[in-house]
Amino acid sequence: MIHTATVVVFLQWLLITLPPSENLVFYPINNQSHIFEDSVCVFADSTLRLKAQDVLSSQFQHNFKVADTNSFKVQNTKLAYWMRYELHNASEEPLIVITKPKYIHKIDLYIVDTSGKILHQSSGLAYPSHKWSLSGIGDNVFFHPFKNKKSIVFCRVEADLPTGMGNENYNYLDYIKLVRDKFFYHGAFYGVSLFMFLLSLVLWVVSKEKIYLFYSLYVLSLSIFSVVTHGFLSDLIGGHFRFSFDYYTFPYALITIFLILYSREFLQTKLYYPLVHKILAYCILIRVILLVMPYLFGNMIHWRSPIVDNLLLMPAFFLGIWAVFKGNRYAMSFLMSLSIIFLAQYIQIMELDRKHRLTGFLFQYISLTEIFMFFVALGFRYRQLKTEKEAALLKLIEATELQNKELEEKVRQRTQTIEELYERLKIDNVKLEENFKSATKAHATHKLVSYEDFLKIYPDEESCYQTINEIKWEHGFECRKCGNHKYSMGHVPFSRKCTKCDTVETVLANTVFSGLKFPINKAFYILMVASSGKDVPATELAKILDMRMQTCWTFKNKVTERMESMKNKIKGEEAWKKLIKNN
Repeated sequence: MIHTATVVVFLQWLLITLPPSENLVFYPINNQSHIFEDSVCVFADSTLRLKAQDVLSSQFQHNFKVADTNSFKVQNTKLAYWMRYELHNASEEPLIVITKPKYIHKIDLYIVDTSGKILHQSSGLAYPSHKWSLSGIGDNVFFHPFKNKKSIVFCRVEADLPTGMGNENYNYLDYIKLVRDKFFYHGAFYGVSLFMFLLSLVLWVVSKEKIYLFYSLYVLSLSIFSVVTHGFLSDLIGGHFRFSFDYYTFPYALITIFLILYSREFLQTKLYYPLVHKILAYCILIRVILLVMPYLFGNMIHWRSPIVDNLLLMPAFFLGIWAVFKGNRYAMSFLMSLSIIFLAQYIQIMELDRKHRLTGFLFQYISLTEIFMFFVALGFRYRQLKTEKEAALLKLIEATELQNKELEEKVRQRTQTIEELYERLKIDNVKLEENFKSATKAHATHKLVSYEDFLKIYPDEESCYQTINEIKWEHGFECRKCGNHKYSMGHVPFSRKCTKCDTVETVLANTVFSGLKFPINKAFYILMVASSGKDVPATELAKILDMRMQTCWTFKNKVTERMESMKNKIKGEEAWKKLIKNN
């Protein structure tokens, strides 16, 4: 920051101490090649009807008044002003007369030589460009053809707005050099501005960052203001229009507004400096109010003061200083850019670009440097943010990898634990299921249960056959005919066929169910009821099982007689098996 301030102060001192220019003159002064023999005289025509032959006549000359300086100011836009001065061209080259400023409604130049010959030329916004005497680069240019002669120059001016008025006079070769310099410096400025504008737009489209949009709009506003300030607007439009202060005020205000928006995005005020973010928003609001007030209150002038705009930019400037002290590297280039803007505003206030040799194109110098520095600041900002982003991303990746490893280890341990628990639970479920079935069957065989609950344990005939199969051959198969223990499965389900004598024994043969003529599950239930010790009448069993009472009584009686015959042998769970078996 100290180095930046030192450079700015040095440049200001250099500009103030530069010697006056000899070639670039804003107002008429004495010169060896074109000498003003008398002071500038002015006459105000309130009628707007005086003709040139009347004003140029000798009888009318006493109406001209000597001006205090070699220039005058158009105060009243309802008057036509005549300016008169004597010019002595001592050179062998013709002269070029430039009338400033560019945006004058009507300018008629009359050059009268010693022989009384009059040369009339016109320029100004009221005329189309093809009627201008010469087409200058941002100037009203007139041709003075008289060599080695004295002449009197009359200039009639009508202005739409109050403005200062003056003439510049050049010999032909000096003017060519001036035009060459203008082509070069203005061309370089607008070329670089166009390149930066398009590049910023492309970056905005690609990155979607608003800072590039604000920067491109700032460059565009600065370029439009330069076009208006240097008189190129009439050259582009071709004349024949009325000038308004709006052409100055709008781009000038937009420069400040977009620069503040750019500063907010550049320094990330919304994220890091919320208070300054609000202050800059108020600065934008103030500038907008100053812009629209002349349209709300018609008697107010259009506001365009470099001092006010500098004050509105000061919060961003001081925030840049603070950011540099806090270690923000790219804020230094931003600070230098704002310092260049303040320098340009100072030059505009002091009108240094009109008083010194090296400052004739100072606006282009400063603006190009300013645009370049702001873009360099964007580059530094992008590089630092990219470095910080990559560092943060690397840390995030490392932290994520470490966290993933920890999570993978925890998942592996948890998965192993779950698998172990699952295996244990699976084993326990198998045991529990077996125990439940055993307990249920044991409960069903020792206690009287309802037919509905019985069907839950033995839902079909196959489950009954399976139980009988397990009980009948729990100790293995033995053929009752030949005593062979080897068998194959018979054609009837759960039947077994002896491999030696081919004798087939069904699952119900030689059991209490042998010769059964009704469904096995109903017989199973009658067996359960009879073995439970409860005396359920055959009539009730018939209702429950939807069977004939005689059938129920017969099978129940069969079971009861078998129980009586095995009374001493039926104990616990073995009684159930022995009731089914005949042996």
